[in-house]
Amino acid sequence: MLLGSLENLHYSIFYIAVFYDDDLTDAFFKTLSRITRNLRNSCTVYFSMEKRFNFTLRQMDVVCEAYNHFRSTLEELLKTSDGEMRYRVQPVELSFPQHIVYERVPQLELWKLSAQKILDGSHPQPPRD
Repeated sequence: MLLGSLENLHYSIFYIAVFYDDDLTDAFFKTLSRITRNLRNSCTVYFSMEKRFNFTLRQMDVVCEAYNHFRSTLEELLKTSDGEMRYRVQPVELSFPQHIVYERVPQLELWKLSAQKILDGSHPQPPRD
């Protein structure tokens, strides 16, 4: 079973390229929550997001609806208060050298999410960054 083989890892690193569909975004965060809850140690996840601006008839404006959904779903994960997990997130500066060919547009964002198990209900396990 995949989760059983992952539980002893200190780090799990994922690279996710797109969040352009609300259902896929929801599924990603649900899966991420399930995986991190089944690990014994803290976990760090890296993922990228590119803001895609579109004109919508509903708002009659240029908006980034998929990005807005991504951010609100991420905020919900950060608000987790079940006494079992604690999540932190921070943007990663894109100032590092580019080693693969892709267009690094200003709308591209890289995120680092740390997931920590709360050992006794009050003290999180320290992250191993």
